[in-house]
Amino acid sequence: MLIQDEKKTEVETFDTETNTFTANTQLCVMNLLSEGVGVNHVKKVIKHVAQFCGRTVEKLPSVRTINRIGDQRAGVSYMHISEELGREKDTTLQSDETRKSGSCYEVFSVRDSSEKEWVIGLKDMINKSSDNCLATLKLIINDINDCTNTSVGKQILAEIKNTMSDRVATEKKFHELLKAY
Repeated sequence: MLIQDEKKTEVETFDTETNTFTANTQLCVMNLLSEGVGVNHVKKVIKHVAQFCGRTVEKLPSVRTINRIGDQRAGVSYMHISEELGREKDTTLQSDETRKSGSCYEVFSVRDSSEKEWVIGLKDMINKSSDNCLATLKLIINDINDCTNTSVGKQILAEIKNTMSDRVATEKKFHELLKAY
């Protein structure tokens, strides 16, 4: 993005013909968000890096646009999951729950036969009951299906042969609920 044309001092971030930010700009925003840069700071980081390289930036996305680009990361991620994990057989569903600042979060990942791990989703939950764990998994599966316009989420779920968690007390009930689903 910054090394486009050695003679230009302004970095092209916006395509006036399509009235959209360039693919490089969108990818830069996605990468910054993935590295933990807050949405309110993305513009500043891009501007500072451009200045560091002796360049100026043509146009920067608004916070609203940065949020929209951030939301697109899930879609890109789900498409990648559907292409790669959708073909896998005999997978293992892994889950973990954590509490942060009084809120409860559940993360689900799937490990394939080659031991590659795919994080399929992280959601907040009301509590860590087995019913809520299953409801959270269903939301993640529906998100994958909605973002990919397929039923690959259910396909991934159908190929789960093992589960792994650190909660013995709720795990047995979760297994029963998952099998019934």
